[in-house]
Amino acid sequence: MAYYHRTAYDGSADWFEDGLLASHEGAKAFLNKIAGIVSLDGDDHAIAMANIRDRECCEGPGAGGPYAFDVFDNARYADQAGMDYSLPEFFMGNSWADKYGVCYAAPILESLRNKLKPVVVKFSGKSSDPDAYITNLWQYVFRAWIGEPMGVTSHFPCTFCGEGKTVSPDRIIQIIDLGGLAGDPTSEFS
Repeated sequence: MAYYHRTAYDGSADWFEDGLLASHEGAKAFLNKIAGIVSLDGDDHAIAMANIRDRECCEGPGAGGPYAFDVFDNARYADQAGMDYSLPEFFMGNSWADKYGVCYAAPILESLRNKLKPVVVKFSGKSSDPDAYITNLWQYVFRAWIGEPMGVTSHFPCTFCGEGKTVSPDRIIQIIDLGGLAGDPTSEFS
């Protein structure tokens, strides 16, 4: 089964040379990769990692990512549906309030939005609910057949459960740079 993970990257394929990492390892890797892109200090690293620990404590079974959508369009338009996690959620959380006066690292996020590109990583994975996965795909095909666009304010439940395990690089099928798809009305069914 194919799944779609939305994220941001610097435009190079080697950004994913270690695959799609779980939350804790992914946070460390992301912070290392952006070190040359934005200025971070030790406090930023500590706050980000504290937010990862807080988030993992609040999430239930299967937590820790990586997270993915069942359908490409859901990942592609996640920003319009208010579910865009292209930039790590560890830049959000109350821990940032002392440093920036808000609950997220606004200056860091803004800089990253300007310097990184949105991307969807298509990979193979196992479904937590194969029947729901097939239903999601058929719903998508039916909507495309009748000419009804995929809703941008909602999506069908995702059936991929990362459970805090890395998606190895050999399971990555395709890296789809969303910058190259701007305004492209076509979409992918698999």
